[in-house]
Amino acid sequence: MANSHIISILGGKGGVGKTIVASNLACAFQANGQKRVLLIDMDSQSCNDQNVILGVKSPRTLADLINFSGKLDTQALQSFLTVHPSGLFFIPAAISKMEYKSMNPEKLDAMLKLLLKVFSVIIIDCGSEVNNPIVTVFENTTMDTDALWAYRTWWYCGIIQII
Repeated sequence: MANSHIISILGGKGGVGKTIVASNLACAFQANGQKRVLLIDMDSQSCNDQNVILGVKSPRTLADLINFSGKLDTQALQSFLTVHPSGLFFIPAAISKMEYKSMNPEKLDAMLKLLLKVFSVIIIDCGSEVNNPIVTVFENTTMDTDALWAYRTWWYCGIIQII
């Protein structure tokens, strides 16, 4: 989709409001008339907080989508999306840390590129842990949120250089 954007929300520690900011930002874009808005929960330490905040439950997770063995196209993608009553689309977090950390960065990259063709705005709740999947998300982020999350920037820069 032309003029599509990925916005990543990351924070320095748990409990600072990343998940609330991500869900409210996604809902605000949806309410503001954006054509298609997607919220992805990639917070490996959240215990699927976005499911609770949005009041939705999905049988399929981000890990299911990334590990999908068939051809990933827009039709296959539909079976992995949960739709909130507001029209907001949602992909919940992986269920376990092991499942989360086993995500293939190349498949994640391909998935994000496909999602950019389908959604006008993608909000990703990255949590506070920097690892290979989150670095892949950063590489695909199209809008900076530096003003939102400046706390502990120096620490994250060091971690990203190590990875």
